[in-house]
Amino acid sequence: MKYFKLLILCLCLFTVSILTPSCQEDPCDESCQNGSACIEGDCLCLDGTSGAECATVWRDKIVGTHSASGTCSINGAGTYDIMISKGTSTDGVDIIEISDFYYGNVVTAKMIDENSFSFISTTSSSGIKVTSASGTINGSTVTMEFMGTDGASVDNCDLTFTI
Repeated sequence: MKYFKLLILCLCLFTVSILTPSCQEDPCDESCQNGSACIEGDCLCLDGTSGAECATVWRDKIVGTHSASGTCSINGAGTYDIMISKGTSTDGVDIIEISDFYYGNVVTAKMIDENSFSFISTTSSSGIKVTSASGTINGSTVTMEFMGTDGASVDNCDLTFTI
């Protein structure tokens, strides 16, 4: 009976020690940024952020107004002033909107990683619409490929600009 009581006491103490929150502060509670979570001392970054504290927001380096030069298969060579702004996202900070280019189209794209983005959707105020788009960031150079159509013909385009 004596051993049984000792066993019960040990089990109770073990259960209390597991269920009682630790008195130690999580080491990254204050340092995780941009809505990230701290999991066992490490920041768990949301989509569109990286770094030890999730402080790097991938889209920030390309947001702004840029003068781009490009070539299209139908429209030939040209220059475009394009504006890239922060889009809205429910699960991170990974959405960009690219506007003021190619017949007034506004393209919504998702940052895939720090150096690339991909087409999600487009809106157009003209009858000509962007149907696909993607881009890469290499240092300070952004290269974007997109396809536009008026429904009858397809225009394949490449744009380059510096950030």
